[in-house]
Amino acid sequence: MRCVRIGFGKIAHIHETSFTKLGIKTIGIVENDPSRFEAIRAAGFEPYASIEAAQHLKPDFYDVCVPTHGHAAELEKIAALDPLANILIEKPICDISDIDRVRSIIRHHQGKICVNENYSASRVTTFVKEALASRQITPKRIIVEMTKHRGHDYLSGRFVDINLGAVGYEGSHLFAISGA
Repeated sequence: MRCVRIGFGKIAHIHETSFTKLGIKTIGIVENDPSRFEAIRAAGFEPYASIEAAQHLKPDFYDVCVPTHGHAAELEKIAALDPLANILIEKPICDISDIDRVRSIIRHHQGKICVNENYSASRVTTFVKEALASRQITPKRIIVEMTKHRGHDYLSGRFVDINLGAVGYEGSHLFAISGA
């Protein structure tokens, strides 16, 4: 399989490591910050300034790795250029203010859109579920806590939802785990 990745930040690097292990080849990186082009080339990839510039590559799927506030715009661009495109996008799929916009895109898009939610599929979640089942324990109440300290992330502007605060970003993780 071949993908074109949108964005070249931390999540993009995590995806590349995982995809390489799976035999998925990244055939181009779309990055709107030209100052990252040299780093993209140094990593062995061809940088593109826009999805339009990379669409001739005809990937099996687009891997959207931009901050959440940019998800709706990237989905919209890809869907407009290729209504059959397969798209992998990081969770959450969009900011709360973009829900109607994303619903409209999804309603009209004919390709597959997959939201990467790694918390609900984590080994820890599976272990806890299996341990409860094997002991025939049915929880009456589920409490999910996020213990990762996000202070550095917040100070650098990452994972900040100005509308919903911590619930806007961490909320999707909490729901994914408790619903698993």
